[in-house]
Amino acid sequence: MLPWAGVLGFLLLLILLRVRVWVPSSSGAQLVCKPSALAAYLESQCQALKGLCEASWPWRALPSLQTLASLMGPLDSRVHFVRTYLQLSDEGLVALDWAVGPAQQERRQTSSTCSTPVLLLVPNSFGKVTRNISKLCHVALLHGYRPVVFNRRGQNGCPLSTTTLQPYGDPADLREAIQYICSRCPGALLFAVGESTGAGLLFSYLGECGSSSHLTAAGCISPIFHPRGWFEAGCPWLWQQLLLMSQKMWLSR
Repeated sequence: MLPWAGVLGFLLLLILLRVRVWVPSSSGAQLVCKPSALAAYLESQCQALKGLCEASWPWRALPSLQTLASLMGPLDSRVHFVRTYLQLSDEGLVALDWAVGPAQQERRQTSSTCSTPVLLLVPNSFGKVTRNISKLCHVALLHGYRPVVFNRRGQNGCPLSTTTLQPYGDPADLREAIQYICSRCPGALLFAVGESTGAGLLFSYLGECGSSSHLTAAGCISPIFHPRGWFEAGCPWLWQQLLLMSQKMWLSR
């Protein structure tokens, strides 16, 4: 597994390389991208890339174990969040959780003229801040970024003020959230990372907005590259039941 201190840098490098997908190979992992001097350098010099597929057999054969471990694992205790609610054009609410370190907990408000680069994180469909997201927030803070987590309507404690939930891949709410972030942090570079099904939302936003997305670079962790086939084949029973129970809990509140 890549060390967390290098994840953020690798995400940005992979965007520059126009990476399409990581696929397993007999020698470890294969970087699929357009030929370039940078790609050749990474393959020859970065030893971490060669160890991506050296995990034990159960982790490689049963990816659901990795997902469950991520969902159930402890969060990084060094990261805390300050929440901002954003009212959308249809009076719905989404929540933006700004990550802060222990030394920043007392500074609840940040100057609107701040030029610190912002890292927007889009979590999975459970809406839960996973261990991966919290660790990535910690690494981003160490590297001088301002991480912020996007919470969909009704998720992660965000009130459901309308009868509308966000459909899978509908970027309307994310578009308004990014516009707010740009107005709050004018002049700041904006980066984005999507995790699992949250990557589908990020893909959709990039596809609709194109060059007007306001994003300097974006990366996806464990995305679903063929969501149509995934939906047509049917969600695995375990994840279907977990998602159903979590949605019932959101609506019951």
